[in-house]
Amino acid sequence: MTDFIAAYAPAIWAAISSIAVQTGLIFYDSAPFIMLGCLVAGLLHAFIPSDFIVRYMGGNNLRSVVWAAILGAPVPLCSCSVLPTAMALRRKGASKAAIASFLISVPETDAENVAITYGLMGPVMAIYRPIVGVITAISAGMLTILFRDRNEDVATGEALAADGHDNHNTIMPTIMIMIMIMITIIMRTPSPKPGP
Repeated sequence: MTDFIAAYAPAIWAAISSIAVQTGLIFYDSAPFIMLGCLVAGLLHAFIPSDFIVRYMGGNNLRSVVWAAILGAPVPLCSCSVLPTAMALRRKGASKAAIASFLISVPETDAENVAITYGLMGPVMAIYRPIVGVITAISAGMLTILFRDRNEDVATGEALAADGHDNHNTIMPTIMIMIMIMITIIMRTPSPKPGP
């Protein structure tokens, strides 16, 4: 047994080291986008009242899902930065179905993605892609409603506020996360370039 461990320990260590390095590089590459998402989430928390979110995105119905897809379509966030924004919307009272719809519509209809699609595939696909993105987002939201737990209590803005989610108790962890991401960006090292 010890011969086996001695023979394969360097290879196992090399694999674990490689995974750790690649995970760190991915974090460094995605940190600015997550920071942008935290900024948008903070703006949502500061300027959009909970009753607005509950009114348009709070129910487990087609109306909330469609509103989430439509409100998410013009938001200029990528697939990384949409996550903190979706968490902020959920804390404000948006339903899980609306969040599923929002999470899909935002990156699919991003202006950069449409521009790249136009450059690579032409104007027809550039028009087709955001339309299909909104349809896909609505479909995902409706599937979330269809397969949700029937015994689950549908969260409303009032229920989340009663649990303390709509006050400023969440501001300190958000600030700490933003500081950690800023330190990561400042200390960021360039990705290693492949050899000749």
